[in-house]
Amino acid sequence: MTDVDPVQLLIHNLDIDVQNGEQHNYVGEQRFGDEVDIPINDFDEKEHERSHDESLGDATEPPLTQLKRSTRSPLSQDDIVERDSLVHHCYIALGQLQFVISEINDSAPTPLQAVKLLAFYFSSPDNKESTISSLKDWLADPAIGTNATLRRVAGLVFLPERDFNEALKYTNPGGTMELHALNVQIFIKMHRSDYAERQLRIMQQMDEGHTLTQLANSRLDLVVGGSKIQEAYLIFQDLSERYQSTSLLLNGKAVCCMHMGNFDEAETLLVEALNKDVVTKAVQDKDIDGSSHDQTFGVLNSLKEIFLKT
Repeated sequence: MTDVDPVQLLIHNLDIDVQNGEQHNYVGEQRFGDEVDIPINDFDEKEHERSHDESLGDATEPPLTQLKRSTRSPLSQDDIVERDSLVHHCYIALGQLQFVISEINDSAPTPLQAVKLLAFYFSSPDNKESTISSLKDWLADPAIGTNATLRRVAGLVFLPERDFNEALKYTNPGGTMELHALNVQIFIKMHRSDYAERQLRIMQQMDEGHTLTQLANSRLDLVVGGSKIQEAYLIFQDLSERYQSTSLLLNGKAVCCMHMGNFDEAETLLVEALNKDVVTKAVQDKDIDGSSHDQTFGVLNSLKEIFLKT
């Protein structure tokens, strides 16, 4: 898997078009077209569900047969690009970076090229310098620099580089739920929960029940602490009941339990997350993924001792 923070909010080109099973090639000038925000009601329902799965850390691998053929009504060109972007974000979350890189050609539209660049960035430390250089060149291009997906990729690249000012230069104008959620993440990393709260209010005004709004809210609650920890736990619980208990939600509930001193429940939740074949953040930090359960429980005991001392 990649080092992409699953909470970041956390989140491409297909030579075969989904509509009518026909061959589809993106023309060169479409690369420079701005991304269009598409109302949820106009989206293919299955792709909307997939975007929720990705946000919740449960992006299942899209069947290749589904990518090649569909009996649904033909999509607009903008819908196709948006759909393909979501699908390839899922592949990045699955760690299938080379697949994304090989599938997106140089004639793909800007949003897909941006996601390919993100895959390059996470594919190898040796790619970081060249990726960042290309990203800056694209962002400086007035024809494509304002594209929402490109700006989101900029935030996802500069955030792990801890270049927060550069990240905010492109994400702070907002415009989409994904960008505002990323702003919350960046401000939390900067220890500016006050600015993060402002971004959360904007998201709540846009769509309070949106998955990204709920995840951003829970993340901020964990940072604020105190009585907010219980509120964060309830958000994770509600999302688990509405959708399903993904490893991300289980880990979130476990963190809440550790803050509240409920280590037995936290241990149960972390073990359940491990049983879903997704290594928890605590285990990743100890570099013991794939280790025996004895080692895993050793990490859990260490976590208990750390929290008891704080």
